[in-house]
Amino acid sequence: MQESAEVMHVLSILRNSIQPTSEVPQLPCYISLLITHALRSIMFPSTPIYPIISRFLLQRNILDTTDVPMLLAMLYSSSKTSKLEKAWMLAFLDNGLQTENDLAAFGRRHTWDLLCGMFESMSDKFMQVKILKVCFSLLVS
Repeated sequence: MQESAEVMHVLSILRNSIQPTSEVPQLPCYISLLITHALRSIMFPSTPIYPIISRFLLQRNILDTTDVPMLLAMLYSSSKTSKLEKAWMLAFLDNGLQTENDLAAFGRRHTWDLLCGMFESMSDKFMQVKILKVCFSLLVS
């Protein structure tokens, strides 16, 4: 399998991110979701998110398990695919908000404030609906 080196790199980053303790650690959903997206995009490199996730992971040998990965880079992107990146990140935020650890990571970067600012400044109704969906998930979690 020609993707094996990339897969091994992603799994190595995951292994390095887990702190050795006496009990089995629970990874935050944001980290698990990122690893899942990374492995899927390696197998299907034609997905538009593949270069973004790959670039992010190639720059690291460990993931901060108390942070939402790629948050600021994706929400404030000015690339040609910025709308896609923002939509992906909003879906990522919505799907990853499951536990108290995720909520803590969400709050660490003042994500609620970022989303409120984005909502007020956007004229794109599709993106505003995605932001509202994330805010709803935040309220019910």
